[in-house]
Amino acid sequence: MGLRYGLLAALTLVLASALLWDRLHPSAPGRLADRTPPDPANLAVLVVGGTPRADPPPPSAPPPASPAPAPAAAEAVPETWVVESGDTLGGIASSTLGSSRRASEIARANGIDLQTPLRVGQVLRIPSAAPAPSAAPAPSPAPAPPRPDRRTHTVARGETLYRIAVNHYGSGGRWREIAQANGLDPDQPLPVGRELVIP
Repeated sequence: MGLRYGLLAALTLVLASALLWDRLHPSAPGRLADRTPPDPANLAVLVVGGTPRADPPPPSAPPPASPAPAPAAAEAVPETWVVESGDTLGGIASSTLGSSRRASEIARANGIDLQTPLRVGQVLRIPSAAPAPSAAPAPSPAPAPPRPDRRTHTVARGETLYRIAVNHYGSGGRWREIAQANGLDPDQPLPVGRELVIP
């Protein structure tokens, strides 16, 4: 314990002597007051405890944009169709033109009626998948105002267009009017629960 106090006293004496010498000899070289402060760039920083924070990495260049995939070629529509057992105009339209609602286009292209039975081996001409563009686009018709006397019918299980026409018109022969008003394919069964417009 005495050694520690002795060292502190000696160190204090040295510092006091240096300061006293500096005051008593203003023209002596190497005075503490005349020394220039050190350059901050040359000072080392000592970090006590913890870990130094790493500099953020430089921003990386964005990855090159991949080329857009080429659009898939449209599937070619066959020019003809040979009727097989079980084929219907609606099924053929669905397979070739993408929708059974286009059965009437195949019927018109072959000069037949939608109700004409197909013969096995019969060759049908298939119209193009897209309708031919007209010279000038026709203006879209204005939506018809809602009719106050609009009648509807909800399809029940087992019902047919013929039976619905009999119930509403008293004649089954008017089933085509209901099919056309609702965009129905006569070769397809009626969806149960669908609400039909009765024109």
